[in-house]
Amino acid sequence: MKDKPLIERLKGYIPYIGKERMPEAIVYISLLILAIAAIVAIPSRTQAPEPEPTPSAPYRSARAREPLEDTRCLETLTDADTQARFDRYDSALDRGEMYEIADLSEIDELLPPATHFEPETSVFVEYIEPEPVSRYPAITDEEFELLVAMVFHEARGETPEGQQAAAEVALNRLISERFQDTVHDVIFAQGQFAVASYIYTGTPTETQHRAVYAALYGEPVLSEDYVFFNTHPITQRDVVWIGNHAFSK
Repeated sequence: MKDKPLIERLKGYIPYIGKERMPEAIVYISLLILAIAAIVAIPSRTQAPEPEPTPSAPYRSARAREPLEDTRCLETLTDADTQARFDRYDSALDRGEMYEIADLSEIDELLPPATHFEPETSVFVEYIEPEPVSRYPAITDEEFELLVAMVFHEARGETPEGQQAAAEVALNRLISERFQDTVHDVIFAQGQFAVASYIYTGTPTETQHRAVYAALYGEPVLSEDYVFFNTHPITQRDVVWIGNHAFSK
């Protein structure tokens, strides 16, 4: 025998309640019905399982080439960063240094940090060597070689400092009002450099070239008022000996 509806069953209890308590009973019964309806209307708290990843997932695992189970960790990564991490993971798997993983976030914990490259952002800056500055007027290549030949004949047996000092004497005469204005005229002036008569003989070396270049652009050995040198002092004004030569003003 089927159970009677709830209302019919409640009507059977009315004679026992009494007419004087009928309104109170109706209120209690109404509240009970509302409570039961509210319980039935509450949805289940059991969370539905997450859907399986589809082949259209943004990234694929390195080894199995299947979509990752959890792609939320990729939201803040760029395509280039993710590809680089997968490549490192592939290499480690090939060497047998790692096991297969499904969550990309584990890769950073297992692999050492990789060198970061920023393609197409490098800027090539060409360094231009500044032009050397000389305390003397500019000279031609022919005048430079003429000074080299003079130093070769006059001071090739001296130290690099002594050979530079010999070149400085000739150059100091260029800026002195007491002497000529060109290297050729200074060297070939009558009674000045005895080597002028055979200056184009012999073969100067790298040492003489360096001595003349140092006289032009390097740290000075003599001040600009030294205009004489010989194996004995030509004047007695502030004589400076360098090797076998006496330099004077």
